[in-house]
Amino acid sequence: AATDGATTITSFGVAVVFESATVSNMAATTLDATHPAFAYTDGGNSDHGTAIVAETNGATTLTSFGSAAVFETAATTSISAVALDSTHLAIAYGALGNSGHGTVIIGATNGATTITGAGAAVVFEAATTNEISITRHDATHFSIAYQDGGNSNYGTAIVGVTDGAVAVNSLGAAVVYEAAGVSEVSATALSATQLAITYADMGNGWHGTARVGDITGTTIAFPDPATVFESASSTYVFSTALNATSFVTAFQDNGNSNYGTAVVGVLGFANGVACAVG
Repeated sequence: AATDGATTITSFGVAVVFESATVSNMAATTLDATHPAFAYTDGGNSDHGTAIVAETNGATTLTSFGSAAVFETAATTSISAVALDSTHLAIAYGALGNSGHGTVIIGATNGATTITGAGAAVVFEAATTNEISITRHDATHFSIAYQDGGNSNYGTAIVGVTDGAVAVNSLGAAVVYEAAGVSEVSATALSATQLAITYADMGNGWHGTARVGDITGTTIAFPDPATVFESASSTYVFSTALNATSFVTAFQDNGNSNYGTAVVGVLGFANGVACAVG
């Protein structure tokens, strides 16, 4: 959609069907200014994980779609995708053909709408994995936040590194960011060395909660306590970074008639350590 440079949406283009079958677990990411990519569960093909790249005219028209490419030849769930650069994207998902294990794969494009290939799928959590959210730190580093079904549904995060092409070179150790069940997980990179994770804390009345992680190489740490941004049940939580020190979170506020609500979080410093304060 086009905007007036402020807060008004002035128009939408024409909706275009990209998959003539039931889809679910939709994820979207931007490769460059005219090429969005989508990953999804294809109900018309045994729920296989599938991805497709589109092209726009730089305004509101979707001018073309490439061919859909299957990245997982089994049923998939909880799909999340992020562009690493203009020709590579990472897709994280629960592989139902492998006991729901958390899995990540890197795909490459030709710079237009063709997905040219993918690397080997790599398991990042050998247990049932849901509420997956992947975010990019730089062209070769990503983080994944998720619900670890093998550990009481605790909120957990892990850092991965690629070879700059389609291989996942290494994964760091998984680290618990919330020692309670979590839902509605959304991760957003603030910089190459920090990310914010927002979620519903099932151990605290599903209150909307945020936590900041610090990254060194493939090591992630959460030195500061979590911060509650909504003292009521919060669902459909999604966050995106505004800059290196702030992010915005949108959610359904179950404590206020399920209204759509948004809040900005700003990093402060406690004992020299960044933490969410708003």
